[in-house]
Amino acid sequence: MSYQEKSTIVSLITTVLIFGGCSIYVFQKYQDGSLNSTNVFSFYGAIFIFLIIVGIVNNIVRNIVLNIIATNEKEPSFLDERDKLIELKATVIAHYVFITGFGISMGALVFDVQPLMMFPILFFFGFAASIIADISKIYLYRRGF
Repeated sequence: MSYQEKSTIVSLITTVLIFGGCSIYVFQKYQDGSLNSTNVFSFYGAIFIFLIIVGIVNNIVRNIVLNIIATNEKEPSFLDERDKLIELKATVIAHYVFITGFGISMGALVFDVQPLMMFPILFFFGFAASIIADISKIYLYRRGF
């Protein structure tokens, strides 16, 4: 298994764990009834800022662990055309997934759904885009693109 595949698998696992943890937290807040129309925007704003910070820290820690502890391989010093093309295709797929979610969330507002529902839709499709991008990278590396 190549370094890129290992890195993508670790990224997929950590993304699922982060998504699961945040989903449980948001669902508990929703069940408690602590989300109302006055604090929902600040709550989801804080969640998204927190997820950006956690994502950055996750990438740094993941690369350190993968380079030092998990493998004896060194990270390749360059990406060849195949690696760049796989990254590009996975990014395009991720953008399509996220834009679909963005359209659905805006469509929900058009059909008079509560603005409270817009954020979970964006939250879900943001993580779905990341997960689908990682799965497509693994598929493209395995297929031998």
